Amino acid sequence: MKYASAFLAIFIVFITSLTAAKEPAPSDFAFGVTLRTKGGAALNEITVPIEVYRGAVHPDHRDVCVFNGAGEPVPYAFMQPSTQQAPEKIFIPIRLFPIAGAPEGDAGELSLQVRKDYNGAIIDVKSRYSMESKQQVTAYLLDATTLDKGVKALRLDWPQTESFIGKVSIQRSDDLDHWVLSVESATIASLTYGGHTLTQQTIAIPSVKAKYFRITWQKDRYFPALTAAAVEMADESPDNARRQWATLEPSTRGATPLEYQFDAGGFMPIERVRVKPTERNTLARALIFSRTSEKEQWTARGAGFVYSLDMMGERLESPDITFFPRPDRFWMVRLPESGAGLGKGAPQLEVGWTPQQLVFMARGNDPFLLAYGSSKVESSPRYNDLIEQLTKQRERASLIQPAEVGPQFILGGEPLRQPIVEYNWKQWVLWCVLVLATALLGWMAFRLYRQIAAAKDSHEEMD
Repeated sequence: MKYASAFLAIFIVFITSLTAAKEPAPSDFAFGVTLRTKGGAALNEITVPIEVYRGAVHPDHRDVCVFNGAGEPVPYAFMQPSTQQAPEKIFIPIRLFPIAGAPEGDAGELSLQVRKDYNGAIIDVKSRYSMESKQQVTAYLLDATTLDKGVKALRLDWPQTESFIGKVSIQRSDDLDHWVLSVESATIASLTYGGHTLTQQTIAIPSVKAKYFRITWQKDRYFPALTAAAVEMADESPDNARRQWATLEPSTRGATPLEYQFDAGGFMPIERVRVKPTERNTLARALIFSRTSEKEQWTARGAGFVYSLDMMGERLESPDITFFPRPDRFWMVRLPESGAGLGKGAPQLEVGWTPQQLVFMARGNDPFLLAYGSSKVESSPRYNDLIEQLTKQRERASLIQPAEVGPQFILGGEPLRQPIVEYNWKQWVLWCVLVLATALLGWMAFRLYRQIAAAKDSHEEMD
């Protein structure tokens, strides 16, 4: 029996050694970039480069690891951007004042009489043409004194009664005397065609805080009477500024002539797309699909109108199609069969994403190494929950410092990214050991049974 017990002990140790996870090493990865810390902070962070998204093998980035100068893995975490899904746009109404001027006058040189309250809010606006019979609105003044943040977009409303397209300029001011150009030329439009209506009411402007905005347009162009105005507040997070874009060409045609497939070449957290037709004056409704691998089924992500129109000398382009961020590599644009399509040639697809932040503990000496791309590495020392709790203390400036990222270089090379085709010898060994252990246990049980039976027989003979 003691030999059997010894065998079982050896068996347990052997199984443990087979199932224990091997600590990753830099040589297990295809590529890497050098990270250099500064300031002696406990935590350092970088914006994940596109090379990491395109070099990783798994969409959850489990084949990414950070090493210190001694080649030891250190704890790290992928921190999600502050905006994890396309937020609903919220516009805040602001007061709108029409400004009258001479029909042939320049709206930028109007002489105004403005009454304001003690907070600077506009009470009344008059120009020297306001009381004349041949008055004509040549500009609009917007009062943004009640806002406590900057503005990143304006939305204009007008009666939807007729089609038009035009361009406006937007200036800003804090005292109504000195004006600074914010947007030199922006297109607004209201078009109806084939039962579809296209309305371009929103104007993006550089995020800035100002008390007043002024809207003007070309004096020889028709412009509708505005009925209301609203603003979208500037986002306090830097996600919009950090957003990156990549232009994709169709990789293959889909199952029908109205399907176009694209390969993003990596697992970026894509949150918006732009479909770019090759021909002008194109209008179609597009459905957006994606999937992680070519073996999976397509999943719908969003839909919207795609257009590129030249009207009255102006160019009108469709807005972004937004959705919840998806780390999918393959994308598809599908057009309904009932539509007119996008003309000759395949469209381009522009994909946009906000890169994640990678935060790592600066344990050990520089230089640190961010390694990625491996088919055989299934886990690495990621501590998302713990580091996320620490990063909530960002008011402590010494806690987290930015690290410098070097260029990509080769570690083990592209072969380490390829799928591993080999027999799972560990599994076979485990099965063999399990069979032998089962046979040993059966033999031990049989031997014990015989010993008990023999003892019982001898006891009965003695009686």
